[in-house]
Amino acid sequence: FQPDGTNLFISGAAGLERWPVDLDPATGELKLGPPERLWPSALACASLSRSGDILVAASAVRIAVLAFNLARLDPPKVLTGLAHVGTVSISGDGRLVAGGTWKGTGVAVWEIQSGKLVKQLPVTGSAAVAFSPDGEWLATSNGEECRLWHTGTWAPGRPIPRNRATDLPGQLAFAPDGA
Repeated sequence: FQPDGTNLFISGAAGLERWPVDLDPATGELKLGPPERLWPSALACASLSRSGDILVAASAVRIAVLAFNLARLDPPKVLTGLAHVGTVSISGDGRLVAGGTWKGTGVAVWEIQSGKLVKQLPVTGSAAVAFSPDGEWLATSNGEECRLWHTGTWAPGRPIPRNRATDLPGQLAFAPDGA
């Protein structure tokens, strides 16, 4: 959902759609649509910036991340340099996007504005990613551990082992206040 509640974004096999959301204050009735197609090709996963103006999504073939500027609706910026992209996350300030792999290895971080690959992190196997709300930390998870990376230096924090985990990455989330 867009932060102001006016739109719902759906990504998947049908591409990317924006569905207007209208709540009638008198009746409480919720109306959706009609949808606006923003991208015609299949997408794997997506993440919306906190401000609601940038949406990033992994291409269905998982060879690139597409960064959509929802205010301008220009063609998306194509971010490359990581194969098998399976998860994406946008930093709180909307400046960086991270991608983790699905049945691949590694984590990549790009600057959204320039499309430049900023950092590749040595995370083995499939990986999930999530930025802290303040953008100071990037959390990664694979089958063995979760770890925080300081975004200013990319220095790794102490690993948090995942006992009895499979080779699948664990889910990640931060509290709204980052604690």
